[in-house]
Amino acid sequence: MYFGDTHIWVAYSRNLKKWEVVDEPVLSPRPGSFDSRLVEPGPPPILRPEGIWLGYNGADDNLRYGFGQALFAVDNPKKLIRRCTRPLLEPTTEDEIKGQVPQVVFGEGLVQFKGKWFLYYGMADSRIGVAFAEVTDTGIGW
Repeated sequence: MYFGDTHIWVAYSRNLKKWEVVDEPVLSPRPGSFDSRLVEPGPPPILRPEGIWLGYNGADDNLRYGFGQALFAVDNPKKLIRRCTRPLLEPTTEDEIKGQVPQVVFGEGLVQFKGKWFLYYGMADSRIGVAFAEVTDTGIGW
């Protein structure tokens, strides 16, 4: 299980009642990046042939939120294989820029349907949007 806010940690369980939390975060903010202030898990992770795909929400120093992605090793879910340098989704439309909390896109749900990925996301904490991308063998938008 990936969880947290500000940083993302991983926890393991054999029975879903008792959890063992890894001491160090597996994903942290990066200075000067779209996720420089915080990172939080988005939709549930997806097991892909190349690894465990994790979509995450990140905010910069101005609290402008974007949606990014990271890939972790299947045999070691705390081992980061790669991470995006730019967000897959960032505030660009008026509904994402203006609202209760401006400059926010916040990924929450991801569904694969008829050859496409559909990402359901919050828009400035005022509306719900959906973005889509073609399903490819190389992952989601790499």
